[in-house]
Formats: sequence, structure tokens, C-alpha cells
Amino acid sequence: MIQHESRGIDIPGGHIEEGENPLEALRRELNEEAAVEATNFIEAGSILVKQLFQRAPSRYPDTAQILLYICTLFKEQPFNIEYETRGRLYIAPEDLPDLHKGWNPVLSNALQAAQKKYNQLSKRI
Repeated sequence: MIQHESRGIDIPGGHIEEGENPLEALRRELNEEAAVEATNFIEAGSILVKQLFQRAPSRYPDTAQILLYICTLFKEQPFNIEYETRGRLYIAPEDLPDLHKGWNPVLSNALQAAQKKYNQLSKRI
């Protein structure tokens, strides 16, 4: 998890840049926002998000798909405040339900989906 400058505790992530595939974008965003490298990516689900209100012109589309992944962190880089992240946080999976109370419903649903997938995977190990 990250400490975002305006949203507080948040999920690391972002947009796919031109020429990237989703995993390349995920690796880049994890590095940029949390200064970590990861492996063993498992898709935990996806959420389709559509803007329901008129907004100022933006480079981002009105409809987007949020892809959720579970991964294993294997390398931590020194954390420097760049971009919009102010810190990284390590949260035990069992503490996630208490973490997202009062969040945007989309983020809350994303964490619930990832938690469910994590629990399913943990039972197989």
C-alpha cells in the first residue's frame, strides 16, 4: 500500500503508457509509487469504472478497467518522495478489511476482491 499525497492510504497503480502491456505498467507503477520490484503476478480480478459526471477535458478516458493483481515483493529500493506518493506501507492481509472503511466504493470493492482471491490462494498452499 502507499500513502498518497491527496488520497491517503491507497493501492499502488496507474495508467498503461503507450507501448506497455498491463504487467509492464504494473511493474513501472510499483517502482514509481512504492519503490519495490515484484514477481509472481496473479490476476485477482478487474473492475470497470465509468465517469458518471461531466468533468474538465482530460487525457484519461471516461471509461476504464482497473486490473487487480496479487504479487510477491522481492526487492525494495530506497524510497524517495517523487511523484504523488509520500510513503509505502506494509499491511497484513488480515488487516485489509479494517483499512478501507470509508474509502471510495470502487477502491473498497477492489480490496475486497483482492482479499477474497488471496484467501483462496492461501488455502491451496
